[in-house]
Amino acid sequence: MALLAPAAFLTIVRRLRPQAAPSVQAGVAMAIAEWENNANQTGTFDTTKKNPTSSATGIWQILDGSMAYYGVDYATRLDAVASTEGALRALERYATIIDAADPQVAADERAALVYFGHSEGGGALRAGVARPTP
Repeated sequence: MALLAPAAFLTIVRRLRPQAAPSVQAGVAMAIAEWENNANQTGTFDTTKKNPTSSATGIWQILDGSMAYYGVDYATRLDAVASTEGALRALERYATIIDAADPQVAADERAALVYFGHSEGGGALRAGVARPTP
C-alpha cells in the first residue's frame, strides 16, 4: 500500500496542473481525488485503493474502461504522478466541454460539472450540458 500525505499529493497536483489542466483549479482537483479516495476519512491518499464493487482503482478511482481516456494503463493508474497527470488532462477536457456549452457558467457549478464528468464520463457530461434548463 502506498500512502501519500495530503501535502505530498498537493505538491504533485501543483506541479502537473499548469501543463495538464490550466483551467482547473488545484482545489477542485484535490477535492475530486479526496472524495474518490476517501482521503477525507483516512487522512491519506492511497495509490493502491481498489473499489470492492467495481474495477475502480488508485487515487482517482479510474475504471478499467476509462483508462485510455485518462492516458493510463494497469500499472500507471497506480502511480501517483502518472495517474494524476492523466486525471488532470481528463478534467481539463471536461472543463472544455462545459465552457463550450456555457462560457458564463459559475465557478462552483463548473467545479460540480467537472466532477460529474469524472464520475459519469464525457458522453454523459456532453448530454447533460447540452440540455436546456427547464
